[in-house]
Amino acid sequence: MSLGRILLLEDDKALRDELAELLQDFGYTVGTAGGGAEAVEKAQSESFDLIVTDIRMEGMSGLDALERVKADSPGIGSLVITGYSTEADSIRALQLGAGDYLKKPFHTRDFLQSIETQMARRRKEQRTVKRERAWRQTAVWSLETVTRSLDLSQGPGALGGLVEAGRLASRVAVSMGLGMAQAEETQLGFLHAALQRAEEVALPPFLSDGLPETVTRLVEEVGSAEQVSLPARIVTQLLAQDTQRDGSVLPNGDVLEALERLQDTPEEEHDLAAALEQARRRRSLLSLGRALGTGPDAESALKSVLAHEPLNTPTREGVEAQLTLARMRMGQSQLPEAAALCLEAGQRARGLLPTPRGLAQLDAALLLLQMGHRDGAACL
Repeated sequence: MSLGRILLLEDDKALRDELAELLQDFGYTVGTAGGGAEAVEKAQSESFDLIVTDIRMEGMSGLDALERVKADSPGIGSLVITGYSTEADSIRALQLGAGDYLKKPFHTRDFLQSIETQMARRRKEQRTVKRERAWRQTAVWSLETVTRSLDLSQGPGALGGLVEAGRLASRVAVSMGLGMAQAEETQLGFLHAALQRAEEVALPPFLSDGLPETVTRLVEEVGSAEQVSLPARIVTQLLAQDTQRDGSVLPNGDVLEALERLQDTPEEEHDLAAALEQARRRRSLLSLGRALGTGPDAESALKSVLAHEPLNTPTREGVEAQLTLARMRMGQSQLPEAAALCLEAGQRARGLLPTPRGLAQLDAALLLLQMGHRDGAACL
């Protein structure tokens, strides 16, 4: 049985082969890459527990590759090895959360010890994440059961019941860019706040005392004058619509847009895990396309972003991929095609939430102005 999966990024083939063989002899499964872009692509298509990377190499540096891999897999462990580095490199490695740092030449014993330390830390973190996820799912199931047992699941609200509204809260959270943990906490926060509003409802002690602190803070924030967190704004908006007790206009236009969009989405597209995986895939492909710079491989990655969008639903990654393609066309002096991509991206951006919509439309307008296009000023 493998002790874990390691991605080894090293441009020196002899050293790369030697380290890979060493790690395999000690029971690890190893994927290798000779360049930064190759490592990013491999991490995007496979799952790894740890990345071991050199710093200096042709093309994308090891630290740039590490940053892109961590953006898609925040929990991955990391070990930086290098023969030459500046103080700036060392500082950046620390900022990227490198678990350890070895200077060449290093002793095999020190290398293996660092690997085991990082892998042990990764296994501990995975156990913690798994335990917390199991508790959140148990709490969701328990709160839904309490709601049904009190006959509160068939409320008079427009969303068709509190249990269903809680599930909708988690989908809204995912559609607005939150991860699985925050989506489940948003669902918990909605159900907890809804039960608090019901008369003579007391949660079982194991639930009221054991809810995550983040959920408790979320519930305290719901309905307050100063709502800064997105989960609290989602819960407040859905409670107002579900109970129909609040006729005021809530300052949650972005939440309303996300809610309306989800209500028009086919039920089969509501799976949270699938939605998160598709979003991760789009981010990885966009990152890869940008990392590759120019050429057919970069263009293929960027076009694949659009292929992984939900049906008839523009995404921020898709719009950004179109704008990146427009810049590529500008660099190739293909101005008519570049302008067409900008105009289409600006049009598609209308389907995004307010902040990414404004940023994308501004980017498109500035590119059109840079090309001297007649519609640039009007777009701006």
